[in-house]
Amino acid sequence: MRFILFIALFACVIGRAQAQQLDSTEIKLQQLKTGVIFMRENLDKSHRQFRTGTTLFLAGAGVAVISAFVPPEELVRTGGTKAKTYDFRTGVAIVGAVVNLVGAIFMVDSHKYIGRAGRWKFNGSGIAMEF
Repeated sequence: MRFILFIALFACVIGRAQAQQLDSTEIKLQQLKTGVIFMRENLDKSHRQFRTGTTLFLAGAGVAVISAFVPPEELVRTGGTKAKTYDFRTGVAIVGAVVNLVGAIFMVDSHKYIGRAGRWKFNGSGIAMEF
């Protein structure tokens, strides 16, 4: 009788240990899923920002190139003397250069999300993210 009771108790202990092992595996699997979601979100943010930067960069370059084909304005007489005014072509070239620069900054800045995507690791109680 004692032997049967001992076997039953032993089976319960072994069953409980296996259930805890399964729970631990499920927790680690959930942590891994969370980490993958975190990586995907950061990589998606990086891609969107890089695409926006590329669009701005190309638009600015296009506007700057088009400004070369705009005919310059003529010299204007002001008070009997000739004075050159800022023409439309110069303004368009400056706007194109500024938009080009902003696009380049967006493109370079988008890489911060790639670095953030890899800054997570498992520890004993969950996923630790470094900022």
